Amino acid sequence: MKIQHYIAGFILSIGACSITAQTNQVIYKTELSTNVGSGEYAPFWLVTNREGIPNIQPNSAFLRAGIFQQNDTTKRLSYQYGIDLVKSTRSTSELIAQQIYAGIRYHNVAFNIGSKVHTDGLQNLLLSSCGGGLLWSENARPLPEVEFEIPHFITVFPRMPWLKAKVAISYGWLVDNGYQLQSAHTQNGFASPNGYFHRKSAAIQFKGKSRWSFTAAGEIDVEFGGNQITYANGKQISVKPDVPDLKHFLMVLIPFKGDKSATKSDQQWFYGNYVGNWQGRLTYDMGQSGQLHAYLDNYFEDSSGFWKLNGLDGLWGFEYDAVGKKLISGIVVEYYQSTDQSGPMNFQPNLYAHTNLKYWTVGNDNYYNHGFYIGWSNYGRGMGSPLVPSPIYNKDGNLAFEDNRVRAYHLGLMGYLSDEWSDRILATYREGLGTMATPFINPEYGFSGMIELSYSPNKIKGLTASVAAACDRGELTGNNWGFNFTLKQRGVLDWLSQNNNRKRLKGSE
Repeated sequence: MKIQHYIAGFILSIGACSITAQTNQVIYKTELSTNVGSGEYAPFWLVTNREGIPNIQPNSAFLRAGIFQQNDTTKRLSYQYGIDLVKSTRSTSELIAQQIYAGIRYHNVAFNIGSKVHTDGLQNLLLSSCGGGLLWSENARPLPEVEFEIPHFITVFPRMPWLKAKVAISYGWLVDNGYQLQSAHTQNGFASPNGYFHRKSAAIQFKGKSRWSFTAAGEIDVEFGGNQITYANGKQISVKPDVPDLKHFLMVLIPFKGDKSATKSDQQWFYGNYVGNWQGRLTYDMGQSGQLHAYLDNYFEDSSGFWKLNGLDGLWGFEYDAVGKKLISGIVVEYYQSTDQSGPMNFQPNLYAHTNLKYWTVGNDNYYNHGFYIGWSNYGRGMGSPLVPSPIYNKDGNLAFEDNRVRAYHLGLMGYLSDEWSDRILATYREGLGTMATPFINPEYGFSGMIELSYSPNKIKGLTASVAAACDRGELTGNNWGFNFTLKQRGVLDWLSQNNNRKRLKGSE
């Protein structure tokens, strides 16, 4: 079915949902953005944490438009939907469906289907180096999924109002088959098209009358199914199918060892490629002076990282969040490390018939990579920390992460020069060491910075115009410089909202 027909049908269906159940507003968003500059790539901070939309090549542009309606939290039963389309230069697609989703919520429980950007991390989305978390940042395009969730924190026990929780569980599809099978990526190495993924997450919040509060969150995800196609010198040399049935979908819901149809590694451990993270954020409320936050996001590939045997690996950060429009309204300072990976070796005596060694060593976690699946990415963009260079930057077409041992220092600042003018500064210094298996002979270093100025006139509600200057220096991404010009408009489709409300009232007479 052509994408235009799918989109048209989707619009009609969500319009019907609006007429029957919604009274809240329908929001539209439009955006026109262009990057101009010089260098092998567009500057890092002009294309990073932007939902995988901007092209990494310099001198590109995109046009984006969408309509959205959120759940009406004042009602027990409500609907939400969104359709978000992108037209980009330097793209082979005529039109990109960035987000298409619909959902229904009853009381505190929601059911959603489609592709939707998740913004439920504990980091500051505008200032953090990893907007969203080390597992799901805003660096890549969203994936389609079917999800049940409690989207907002709710009280667990009536007698303990200071304890709140939320959960989510979903199954989804890995959809970048066409990208993986492009000729540039099928020379050597392997691709893993037609896969699935499963997510489960939970978060708890301790927040009472004290100025102190604490939020903890954890998630475990797994890739499964699909095919591994191996290439050498541009020729396909093997295909390993992993066609899942209902049993396999249940095996990732509660982790089990792989059956005879699974790879040898999955038969030894668990079926699929497991990844996860746990996060903690401590907050101190200073009243009208703002809030202070300290947080840790720990990514793991297996139990060694889960139990923090990976040393100082993770995203460590401090944040200041002011109240109102101040000259300095937000500060983020972060340190990121992924160099330990629970040690350099992973040895299992039971896999070797002729050894007297009895002790296991758990290590070489090889973050974001796997032996059957390509790196933790979508259309070449890393879905986790963007500080780990994405496979899209690999000059050899490899779909794995070739530099996942990184140290980085990051600073983010934002503030308001007036009621209408705001600014944002991002500065990041990185050191890349390669991987445990293929370390760089000499570490590669790089600096990336950006200064952005935005104007939101009070006379034109919802309009924001911004200009940004950015540069890269060093071996990681080369020496690049560029400018970004963006125009955004957000507003309410009054005619649609009012029409829906009138029809709903008429139907209730």
